[in-house]
Amino acid sequence: MGRPARALISRDRIAVAALELLDEHGPAGLGMRPLAQRLGVQAPSLYHHVSGLDEVIELVHDLVDSRIDLSALADADWRRGIERFARSYRQAFLDHPNVLPVVVRRPLHARLALRVYEGQAGALERLGLPRPEAMRFMALLDYIVLGSAMDVFILGFADLDQVGEDLPNLRAALAVTDVETIDEEAFSVALRTYLDALAERLAQA
Repeated sequence: MGRPARALISRDRIAVAALELLDEHGPAGLGMRPLAQRLGVQAPSLYHHVSGLDEVIELVHDLVDSRIDLSALADADWRRGIERFARSYRQAFLDHPNVLPVVVRRPLHARLALRVYEGQAGALERLGLPRPEAMRFMALLDYIVLGSAMDVFILGFADLDQVGEDLPNLRAALAVTDVETIDEEAFSVALRTYLDALAERLAQA
């Protein structure tokens, strides 16, 4: 007699399979039935491990966030540490671009995702940033990191021929732009501006 289906799967395997579905098919491809098929079980078996699709999405969020280098926030050189953290944060979602649209407007319940913000709050506290300003600086970094991960700017102009002659300034700007580096350069400028603003505020504090 075979083992019960529930013994064949785990929350970790569910998270990995769900992430694979998102990577391959986008948000429309993630559901309890496709997830069960990916795992080789019947859909009801999943409910021994998760309460439903909302919890599956939380597991995926945690799985992606597990790739973020939280240890960087303990770097003695705080600018270098925050930069390392921010770049790893961005890369985690660049590697899985279909995840952000699913998680970005949801209430934050994923435990590891909350620990990412706990780590930032602790780092800012240690630097001496006034506590009432911590969330503002965390929000600002999220706008830079997640905004740049979700909106790959240059892809909106993938076909120069679609930019008409009636838009001469845009055409000229695109013609001299290095499409291979523009997004990374823009992110670097935004991150440097953030770090400069934080340094200025710390000096005032």
